[in-house]
Amino acid sequence: MDRIRLYGLAAVLLAAAGAFVPFALYAGDEAVAGVMLGDTSLAGKNRREITTLLQERNREIRTGTLVFQHAAFHKDLPLRQLEMQVDVDACVTQALSYGRSGDWLQQWWERVSGWWTERPLSCAVQYREDVLTEFVQQLHTQAAAEPADAKLRLTGNGGVEIVPEVSHLEFDVGEVLAQAKLQLRQQDSRPIELHAQHVVLPTVKAADLQGLDTILGEYTTYYGGDRNRGYNISLAARAISDRLVPAGTFFSFNDTTGPRSYDAGYREAPVFINGKLEPGSGGGVCQVSSTLFNAALFAGMGIAERTEHFAPVGYMEIGRDATVSYGSLDFVFRNDFARPVYVLADDEPGALTIYILGNAADKPADTDLHHGGVEVIPHEETVEVVPGQQEPETTREGHDGYTVTWYRNLRWADGRTLFDSFSSYYEPVTTRKQLSPAREAELKKREEEKRKAEQKEKTKATETKATERTTAPEHPGVKGAPAAAADETAQRQAEKTEP
Repeated sequence: MDRIRLYGLAAVLLAAAGAFVPFALYAGDEAVAGVMLGDTSLAGKNRREITTLLQERNREIRTGTLVFQHAAFHKDLPLRQLEMQVDVDACVTQALSYGRSGDWLQQWWERVSGWWTERPLSCAVQYREDVLTEFVQQLHTQAAAEPADAKLRLTGNGGVEIVPEVSHLEFDVGEVLAQAKLQLRQQDSRPIELHAQHVVLPTVKAADLQGLDTILGEYTTYYGGDRNRGYNISLAARAISDRLVPAGTFFSFNDTTGPRSYDAGYREAPVFINGKLEPGSGGGVCQVSSTLFNAALFAGMGIAERTEHFAPVGYMEIGRDATVSYGSLDFVFRNDFARPVYVLADDEPGALTIYILGNAADKPADTDLHHGGVEVIPHEETVEVVPGQQEPETTREGHDGYTVTWYRNLRWADGRTLFDSFSSYYEPVTTRKQLSPAREAELKKREEEKRKAEQKEKTKATETKATERTTAPEHPGVKGAPAAAADETAQRQAEKTEP
């Protein structure tokens, strides 16, 4: 019996000792077991040590970013801009409060259970809410900008650079702001997803333009005079610029610009209509298609469709023009390379330059473009009497026609070659005169009077010549013979008698 009592007393004493062990282990100003700061255990660390860890934690926080993202958009907010930090004093107090709050039993349990249960600190976070709100509002404005494809631009040293694409994205500002505040409080570094209410994605992305780093071909033409014509040139140049042409595909001038109509913004300027220059919508656009044609020639593009003008044009060497008319005449080139090319137009006052950009490996090493001579086709003239015409005489001037063939010979560094030719025929135009019946009668009368006067002069000249023959002096020694005839007779006689 005494032994049983002894064992019972020992058990009670051991239990009592075990109950006081947790208090004995953390008797001072130290964090109890289980208290965690992220992945770091604070067990046994005092106030100064915990404070130091929290200050280091704040320095780490300021190097982080809050990421806002969408498939079409990405933006980072550096946490240093928010002046974000944990409340060190409050967090230290929280860390040291475990096992020291509530009644004796609660304190004992918190100290004991900490040996197998982690208690992460949820430290209060301080940051500039006004800065966060302004950032999210500006983010929405930026994301909701007009969408734009990625573009290529020429640098000052003749290089090529990529301008990234712009997507259009609309989202709920309040929802994003609430999510950002929640993750900041929880120190959650995961990206904040922007749930789009409306999104427009660009067609051409920066990745599509990688490797297009060289000017393959370029050409410049000049213009002036008619302001409407210059306006149309600028409008059409903008329409064809910044166009990506994938490998093996065609570029159509008409498909790219669309109708050159008044509704499309084009103005009235001279255009060829039935072989004559007359006012029409879109005058001047052919200078853009012709400039593009020449840039494509030097870049090594395949020419799929091209038509010369009715007559040579002043801004381009004969045989190097390309006329267009929406719905009937088009200029089309083909990208025969294994990589895409890019059309870029630079329109300055009075000068239009069009570039074909691509990969350096596709730039021709040698370029020869020449013609075999220009053949002139003379024009005719006709006269027509128009009954009832009041004006005595009208004239519609014509002009000569021409034929010319250009030859292109290109060679690439890797051994590729291209030889082709293209011919142009500029039709001669007949000069046409139209006369009134009265004018015709007047001209006939003049012609008859002129004929009679010429006949009279001819008759007079004949009579004068005959008179001179009959009145010429006789040659001495040749009786009755004119001097000239006598001289000839004497010369013959002398020849016969000479030994």
